[in-house]
Amino acid sequence: MARHKITTLTNRTTGQTIKFGGFQPANGKKPPNSQKYSSDRFQSNQLPPRVDLRPYMTAVENQSQLSSCVANSMAGAYEYLAKRANGSAGDVSRLFIYYNARAYENSKEDVGCMIVSAIQVLQEHGACSEATWAYDETQVNVKPNDAAYGEARNFLVQEAQEIECDLTAMKSCLAEGFPFALGLKLFHSFDKAQKRGIVPVPDPSEQGRAEHGWHAMLCVGYSDQSQAFIVRNSWGEDWGEKGYCYVPYSYMTNPEFCQELWAVRAVSDLDFSQGVWVEDDFAVADAIFDLFGDEPEDTDTESAYTYDYVEYEDESSDEAEETDDSEEYEESTETVDADYEESEETSEEYSEETSEEYSEETSEEYSEETEESEESTETVESSYEETEEYSEEESSEEESEEYEEEIEDSSEEEEEEESEEEEESEEEESEEEESEEEEESEEEESEEDYGDEEE
Repeated sequence: MARHKITTLTNRTTGQTIKFGGFQPANGKKPPNSQKYSSDRFQSNQLPPRVDLRPYMTAVENQSQLSSCVANSMAGAYEYLAKRANGSAGDVSRLFIYYNARAYENSKEDVGCMIVSAIQVLQEHGACSEATWAYDETQVNVKPNDAAYGEARNFLVQEAQEIECDLTAMKSCLAEGFPFALGLKLFHSFDKAQKRGIVPVPDPSEQGRAEHGWHAMLCVGYSDQSQAFIVRNSWGEDWGEKGYCYVPYSYMTNPEFCQELWAVRAVSDLDFSQGVWVEDDFAVADAIFDLFGDEPEDTDTESAYTYDYVEYEDESSDEAEETDDSEEYEESTETVDADYEESEETSEEYSEETSEEYSEETSEEYSEETEESEESTETVESSYEETEEYSEEESSEEESEEYEEEIEDSSEEEEEEESEEEEESEEEESEEEESEEEEESEEEESEEDYGDEEE
């Protein structure tokens, strides 16, 4: 049987490590006494525009460094049923569910499990409290004690229903008051939900090369106005919107990305639909977030995370599987995307082919980049020379203008000097004329006087 790969994501700031891939495919297996969900209660046009089961959910837990997302999602559903039926619910032992689910699969390693196996545990054994069997990561492969099994029998899940990956069916199940577990294929863009819980639809460029792996979560509501499901994660209340995220309809109704939807019921004739449509403080605040709006500041989590892709192989499970299934798993392991260089299971032949292709592509890209760089350099140099010439021309023009101004100033000064000289010359001539006139007048007077004397 081919199993999904396990990958990890580490936060550089906090050091917290999150595991992906804990949801394993059932490959057609069904839990005992399971049914196909169908609802005669609602037609598609009769469904309420919003359903929110969060007021009846218990606190969001953190799966920490274990691949126990399936057990966490089923524990959340189990606690919800207990709270709705009895008015209160304690913490259900996630490790009890996780250990026994893997025991059904003959697996002793921390490699995740199937949702159907977890449902089978709740049907046959029930679940004890975490006070009886704590969530101790060091005890992940330790079988619970007799006291844990004795306490677990007090509350068994009576039936399980498989939900079709169809919008009307999914909304109808929630409108009846039942959350459902699911396996969702995650991509790098899912990390953007860390701040506000808003999950974007995977970009086509991500699909097939930027996968985190498969992850199990619990769907607890929906909003037609936001066109999104309300989904409970298992990474603690500091993640997303108090531990929840909002996944677009188009993402979760795509069977390539969302698989194996299951709802569990404690009492088949108990009506849990009452009150789940009521607006309250816990309801989705459509006015607060917009799936298609601009991202707020500080939502870029790429810089805060380092991706450590590690693939785990469950040896105990492989021994119990048939040869064909083992070969299928090996083939699946060999086809891990070459983009993840950290993968330890890549075959030598694939690595050589990938290396040659990458080398050729890199060489061609490098040559193209070099040519573009040279052309760019020539363009820059040409532009620089033109700039220098233009600068020289401008400088020459400026000098010419300054020289012309100096000449004009000099000409004006010379004209002023000539004008002053002319004025002085005219004054001198005028004075000389006056002097001559005076002399002539004096001579005439002298002659007249002389004539008088002779007479």
